[in-house]
Amino acid sequence: MDMMRDMANLTLVYGMRLLPEGEVKEIGNATLKLVNGNEAHVTMHVLEGSRAEIEAQLTPEQRATRAELRQRGERLASDLASLRAKAASAKLYANVPRVPPVVRVLARGDLANPGAVVSPGGIVAVTGP
Repeated sequence: MDMMRDMANLTLVYGMRLLPEGEVKEIGNATLKLVNGNEAHVTMHVLEGSRAEIEAQLTPEQRATRAELRQRGERLASDLASLRAKAASAKLYANVPRVPPVVRVLARGDLANPGAVVSPGGIVAVTGP
């Protein structure tokens, strides 16, 4: 029980590589160098064959888990595609706080001769309730 308490926080080291048939010349053990100066070793394993041959080696439980995970992955991919389609056509209205630009009176709309600075505010001719 003390060993399990001491191992509550662990690091799982794993890896996977899919290579074309005939590419692997030799498989050795991987060596991990630990902080305390020690080394740990990982034994490498190989599964070879076609997809059908490898799948045939799975237990019924592994096949069921694999089928469930594939279905979940397909649902997630479908949900993601749906969300991306919605996002592509979505409109967003947001208040972006910023300092208003300086606005000047334009006599007869002449941009070349700006007049006095106008302060922000409502239209005086429109009264509220």
